[in-house]
Amino acid sequence: MLSRFFHNWEHRLASITKDRVVRPFDWGLDWIPVNDDGAPGPRVHRWIDEVMRDTGAFFDLPPTRAYQFEPAGAQAVAKGEAGTLRFPSALTM
Repeated sequence: MLSRFFHNWEHRLASITKDRVVRPFDWGLDWIPVNDDGAPGPRVHRWIDEVMRDTGAFFDLPPTRAYQFEPAGAQAVAKGEAGTLRFPSALTM
């Protein structure tokens, strides 16, 4: 069901917009650490396997006070926005 929805959505977008650019999937590799263990297989698959072995270590983060909250302006508040929360990424290389 979802695949059909997304396929139809992408088809509509592609038929309306004539200046779309298709790019290969390589933008995320610079964020995935390189394993020096010599394991075979594509780099992304090895990274996913490593994350799935201990999802708690990947998703559970210690509490932090290293954040900033910037309240929204009056116009944004009128549209339902509260503000912008900024914090450092927990993903380290």
